[in-house]
Amino acid sequence: MNTRLKALRKALGLKQREIAARLEVTVGTIGQWEAGVTPLPRARIYQICKEYGVRRDYLEKGVGAMFERDALPKSEDEKLRESALALFNALTPKGKAAVLDALAEIVGKESGSAAGSKSISISDSTVDGDVIQL
Repeated sequence: MNTRLKALRKALGLKQREIAARLEVTVGTIGQWEAGVTPLPRARIYQICKEYGVRRDYLEKGVGAMFERDALPKSEDEKLRESALALFNALTPKGKAAVLDALAEIVGKESGSAAGSKSISISDSTVDGDVIQL
């Protein structure tokens, strides 16, 4: 089970300290579990499966896929993208156009160029049925 715990952490792109903080244990404890020095307690198996959408059969026995199909962990970028898209979709067409104008200006400032020289295409977003392109 220790190698699967480490494989899980690597698949999630996390460091031992990040897992330790989430599970409220020490980094040393995570290291001991991963090295097989200390067995992973059943309560922690349950917590890890719940926190990270891991299949219990995978973690305990190495059987099947690592993650639950409907509970794949999302990166912070994916979470932010979903939140931003939900907020954007709640706007009126006029509000959507204003947000896109503001984004174009921000991108232009960050890239050191004028907003007009930076092209942004939002293919999933529409205003009155038309795809917006800046």
